[in-house]
Amino acid sequence: MVRLISAPAFVFLLAGSLLSHPAAAGRAVSSALVSDPAQAARVIQLTLISGDRVAMRQEPGREPVFSAEPGPGRVGTGFASIREPGGDDLVIPGDYLERVLSGRVDRRLFDVSLLLRSGYRDARRAAAALARTVAVVRRPAAAAGTVKTWPLKVIAINRAGHAVITTAVLDKIVCGPSPFCRPAGRMLVRTGAVTRVPAGSYSVFAFIRTGAGQTVSTTMASLQFNVGASTTILLDARKAKLIRVLVVDQPTAAPAQVVTSIYPVAGLRFSYQAAGAQPVYVLPYYDPDVLFTVTAVLTKKGSTADSPSPYVYAPFPWIVDHNVPASPTFRIRTSALVATRTTYRAQGIAAVANIGDNWNRADAGALWNVNARLPATITWYRTPGEVYRERVTMGGPAGTPGSSYLECGEQSNPCQDREVFNAAVVGPSAADPAGGSRTGDTISYNAIWQFFDDPSHLGTDNNWTGTLTLASNGTVIEQTGQHSFDVTVPSAQARYALTVDAQRTAAYATLSSHVQSIWTFTSGHTDFQDLPLQYIRYAPAGLNDMNQAAAGRSIEIPLWVERNPGGAPADVAAITVEASADDGATWQQLPLTKTATGWVTTLINPASPGYVSLRATVIDGAGNTSKQTIIHAYQVT
Repeated sequence: MVRLISAPAFVFLLAGSLLSHPAAAGRAVSSALVSDPAQAARVIQLTLISGDRVAMRQEPGREPVFSAEPGPGRVGTGFASIREPGGDDLVIPGDYLERVLSGRVDRRLFDVSLLLRSGYRDARRAAAALARTVAVVRRPAAAAGTVKTWPLKVIAINRAGHAVITTAVLDKIVCGPSPFCRPAGRMLVRTGAVTRVPAGSYSVFAFIRTGAGQTVSTTMASLQFNVGASTTILLDARKAKLIRVLVVDQPTAAPAQVVTSIYPVAGLRFSYQAAGAQPVYVLPYYDPDVLFTVTAVLTKKGSTADSPSPYVYAPFPWIVDHNVPASPTFRIRTSALVATRTTYRAQGIAAVANIGDNWNRADAGALWNVNARLPATITWYRTPGEVYRERVTMGGPAGTPGSSYLECGEQSNPCQDREVFNAAVVGPSAADPAGGSRTGDTISYNAIWQFFDDPSHLGTDNNWTGTLTLASNGTVIEQTGQHSFDVTVPSAQARYALTVDAQRTAAYATLSSHVQSIWTFTSGHTDFQDLPLQYIRYAPAGLNDMNQAAAGRSIEIPLWVERNPGGAPADVAAITVEASADDGATWQQLPLTKTATGWVTTLINPASPGYVSLRATVIDGAGNTSKQTIIHAYQVT
């Protein structure tokens, strides 16, 4: 045993939620943003001109899913989402809705698909460019020659019984020979005014708002009808029904957010993400083509930063075919759901993380997110039989500069009950999907995957700087501050040294502040071969949820070696492990005992508060080496 000598309230907030998810089988229409299924999932964030933030999550082989979060000073804002016939998605804050649909504000500033496709991440920067172009107004195509038209008037009545002037979305639809009807042209009409349209089948939709500010309610009114004569359509919000989601055996639970979607026909979608307890109503109607969905997340009533919710109900979305129901009340029973308990540790400092849940199937996207100040423990109640993906993000949306994320839930590593995230020691792992490889005379390595908490978690951290270096026989071939490289090397077999030196300064972590890996290996020309890289992993026992250990106390540290899965096999021939209590200024070698899965060591923590750093050197039977240093592996208090 070695004694080291040292040198000197859970916050639960609802964040953005689902604004869209693909409909049931046969109903989904691909967006223009669908990527190659071979590409990895990605999250792209943009800022609307209103200051609100929208994130697009693109899963391989799935439609993009958008979530929205109010900007500074705009807490309580709801969001409408409209799927255009061409596949683009509009995300519009509730207080901008009428101005956008009426044309007083350019709708393209809220066309998230268009903005992302055009390379904009901030609609405020897009405004000037769009102002120099002419907006395209989509209208139903007219047939050659004279087309007879008929007068159409849409009347909207709000829940207070007042006729309101708003903008309704009118889609001409055609049916056959496919099983479902589809849109054939769109125009925007003012309620109360007369518009002349050709004969045919139509779908009309309007968001009818009653009240203002925090007391506003939103009615989603949709109807399909035929025009063959003068026609008046009445959308009466007084006949709409309140959407309610209840946990019948947990009276303290209340919806924290409800997202409602209506798909009038394949290719059209209208959604509303209610803010907090803001009521949403729907106008019931039946039609063979309509699809209606509700997604909800429920937490304890009155939950605050000082009195957080101990649970989250997150059932699979309700999907109702052929009608918008006359009684849109959806009931949950705790005993019918599966309870899973997840602990989210802090990496040495209390920090806010975004916790998202995705159902791992093609007809559901990212359902919701919650913000939690770590450390935290949450009991989730979910629909049984469904595989879900859970992601913990810190420092910003996953994949953006300065962000870090960890996730479980792929079919090969499903999330488990009693899952623990952010457990020390965080560092490189062979779970790295990029790894390192050689193809022909090119050596490739992607170093973004340097901060894993557990081999079963996919994870990356974009909040580090440093260098990636490839050398041979003492001569540097390539050195870059980028997180990856592809380097051309001589065909002949040679000895190489690959070094990743990563410095991490993050508001959400004081642990693993400096991670350095140095691998040496022999490599020559090959069709394709993963590099024989080795990774040392640690799992200190008895750390608390801040990843802290008691000063002056004994601690046991199991450890093991992972190999790049595709690398040439070789057993570990020698291993040494050292510890430091002064951030690597001095090191003390630790005794190792062989176990069935690796080794274990025991040491005495420093008597004073600080950090323990770990360094290991591994040599395999083929002569490949790995030297890995992790400064601030865990904290001592």
